[in-house]
Amino acid sequence: MGSLKVFDSQGRAMYPAGASDENQMQRYFDQDILAIGPKNDKYKIEAYLKVKTSERNEQVSIRYIGDTLDTLFADCRAAIRTQLVENRGWTIREPYGNGPGKLTWLTIWEGIGEANANKTPDDLYADSEFGLGLNREERSLLQSIVREENGTVRITASDYDVIAKALSQYLTTGNTIVVSRERHSPPEYADIHLSVSSDQWENFTLHDETRETLERLKEQRREELRQESFSDLAETIASLKELNADKSAVKDRLSTAQPTPTTDCG
Repeated sequence: MGSLKVFDSQGRAMYPAGASDENQMQRYFDQDILAIGPKNDKYKIEAYLKVKTSERNEQVSIRYIGDTLDTLFADCRAAIRTQLVENRGWTIREPYGNGPGKLTWLTIWEGIGEANANKTPDDLYADSEFGLGLNREERSLLQSIVREENGTVRITASDYDVIAKALSQYLTTGNTIVVSRERHSPPEYADIHLSVSSDQWENFTLHDETRETLERLKEQRREELRQESFSDLAETIASLKELNADKSAVKDRLSTAQPTPTTDCG
């Protein structure tokens, strides 16, 4: 089983004993809620979580590093249950409403999205239940934003429950995924960034920023195709001119090579 660490709202290590404080873990209290992605040859989960310790209710951030993506949520859940609930007597608190702790509760503690893990990356971009309804060209360009431009694909969703059901599908892309609070700008290391937006009518839609990037790349590709067409046309015209010049030269040579007619004086 992987390693589990717990930090308080100031980034001070609460578990295990002797763990180092990390100020960066504070970001899970004001901007990010959940981050999942590759960590060298392993996978890392960092998340905001509500717990009740033996003393009081706490808001904490956790870091779990696991060995495989296939069982990442289940392994993290088992580590929390064994190390925090059973060994330390903590209670994992279910948040009310659409609070940020709900996503961690749904994805890790309840494992609500794990059934969707067999989806392929193409399902995410196509017109499927949790897809973005993009055509083939748009899917290709969207993937290039991540792979070739090292960019961030921003997606908004209506609530944490929707994200929880689809999150494991996005994990199949092999990219780092970060879920942030509403309107928070995506972190630089997020290849796919899911943010909650209360004014979305559909389950998933591309953020305006990603849509603008997609449109720019589409226009760039169209311009490249136009330039290729112009280049091909220019080459064709040049070839025809060369062919015409060759024909003219051959005609001239044939004309000068013809024998001069002789007159019979006999």
